[in-house]
Amino acid sequence: MRARSLDATLILATLARLRDRIEERFPGSGLGRVAHELLEVGNALPAVTAYLARPNWAIRIGVAVTLIALFAVLLALVMAVELPTGIEGFAGALQAVESLINDLVFLGIAIYFLANVEQRLKRKKAL
Repeated sequence: MRARSLDATLILATLARLRDRIEERFPGSGLGRVAHELLEVGNALPAVTAYLARPNWAIRIGVAVTLIALFAVLLALVMAVELPTGIEGFAGALQAVESLINDLVFLGIAIYFLANVEQRLKRKKAL
């Protein structure tokens, strides 16, 4: 079973041939300009593909540092919390648990956002 892949040089040669054929048959037409623009996009693709394949270390390091700081703050807060005891303390404990769950949900959303920053930037560049 052979691997399926696209060869950029063959695609660019086909686009150039297509543009030339359109210009030959319909000189100065809008379709010829579209074919020319398509060839320009095709010529830019190898550089964009190389950019998308490389990891962006600045973003990855920034995200890692931010996540480590978030977890350090969370750990410091958990260590500093003193749970109340007794009947009156039970209501306060319930409020603290509810607040903790709320904070964990927002922390999860922040982690998801930060983990996908590089992917979103690369998708924007690809489009």
